[in-house]
Amino acid sequence: MKKTIFCLLLSIISFSSFSQIKIYFSEDDFKNNTPKIYNDVERINAWSGGFDFKADKKYKFLFPSVWGFEFKDNFFRVIQSELKYQCKLAILRYKGKICYWENGVVAIEIMNNPDKNKVYVEKTSGDLFYLSETIDTEIHFHNFRRIIRGDYELYKPFSQCVYNAMPEKTRKGLAGANKFLGLDGSDDVSMLNYLSRYSDDLKDLEIIRSCVKEFNEAE
Repeated sequence: MKKTIFCLLLSIISFSSFSQIKIYFSEDDFKNNTPKIYNDVERINAWSGGFDFKADKKYKFLFPSVWGFEFKDNFFRVIQSELKYQCKLAILRYKGKICYWENGVVAIEIMNNPDKNKVYVEKTSGDLFYLSETIDTEIHFHNFRRIIRGDYELYKPFSQCVYNAMPEKTRKGLAGANKFLGLDGSDDVSMLNYLSRYSDDLKDLEIIRSCVKEFNEAE
């Protein structure tokens, strides 16, 4: 199965030895702050279909049964799918005017391998990043037109920041690349769609993070 490489940015992930994992099995669990808590968890293992960990015994959960969880000061959510084996795991990186999420399976692999320069995950583990309006509303993936175009005047400083920061070669080739990949367009939102689904370049990720941070911090 095809794999991709993700380089590490250790400063953005929290590390500790043993910790609690708080699992929210529904959105109501999260809103009412009633998670199921498992203590003395050192690490969790995640893949494209679910995750497991050892506490007082070994536990295994498939993504369709979980809404989200907290582990080692990181907040994760499951992006549900009508096809239960196509759910995605997202980790919250930034929140504010827009919530920015990254591939949760990759993040867990980094947490489990802090001394490695690179980690390898299957392409089926998810996309490069995701977006939502708040931490508990719908997480958008594959196509960001509904969230960005829904309030373009608000979000365009972010989407245009990413577009303008991309190399000229990437901008000029966007329409052709998207046509080949079955996507559409060559504007700023098309760039976000392309990057989220097909990029695994750390430089692209750094640009996106920087633009999100700048956008959320702006008045």
